[in-house]
Amino acid sequence: VAGARSNNNTDIAGVDWNARLIAVKIAGSNGGTGSAEFAEGLQWLVDTNPIGLKVVNVSYSFSNDDPNVKSAIDALVQRGILVVASTNNGSGNTANCEAAWPAKYAGVLAVTATDINDSHRLGCTNGITHGFLMSAPGFNVLTEFGNGGTIYASGTSFAAPIVAGAAGLFFPCATNPNPLWDVK
Repeated sequence: VAGARSNNNTDIAGVDWNARLIAVKIAGSNGGTGSAEFAEGLQWLVDTNPIGLKVVNVSYSFSNDDPNVKSAIDALVQRGILVVASTNNGSGNTANCEAAWPAKYAGVLAVTATDINDSHRLGCTNGITHGFLMSAPGFNVLTEFGNGGTIYASGTSFAAPIVAGAAGLFFPCATNPNPLWDVK
């Protein structure tokens, strides 16, 4: 969704088809992912930044604050890397549900989802106090799946990479190539 190549007969093109992408494994040896594994993956990005990252998409969330995750997110933000995170899908009543971490951290661009009519449909916003919030299409998003196949999927996890891809398009135009993304 963020950076799928175009003109390659795969049915989709990402928002920024020239993006350089890197996948970071966050699952533990048992296949599960907790905040410790997630923080470790983020910290690896902080320590190595193998491709000169400008934007990190986080389509993963936790219901509890974790100091190790916060530390890694803060380090990415301090290095001028924009962190885009899905907020949490909620249970349909988005006005009364709590956003998840890491979308609630200061400096993170929190993303909710809209439907085909551009109506806000998914994404909890309670707890987003830093005012850094966007919505993007998140219903029936065509995405790659499995071994070259595609699938329609819904949720804030599919809206966030749309925002991340768009943000990647703007970096070459930025007058300050290393902004701290401070919202005024």
